[in-house]
Amino acid sequence: MPGLQIILTIAIFPLTVLSGLYVYRYLNNKLLNASTRAGIIGFGLLLFLALGGILSAGLWLMAWLYDYMGT
Repeated sequence: MPGLQIILTIAIFPLTVLSGLYVYRYLNNKLLNASTRAGIIGFGLLLFLALGGILSAGLWLMAWLYDYMGT
């Protein structure tokens, strides 16, 4: 089923990229406009964790669907 895996990758990859770009633009704007040290640290950490979570979720979803469609 290599054709199905390519279709799943083509479907999930843009969703992961678009959601990552949206979160990056939003949180980076918040980070640049933060006026306190706690805000800078908090938004920086939130940005790092959010992008890591989006990437991990996209990869996990692709792996789960490959396994689900393969059985």
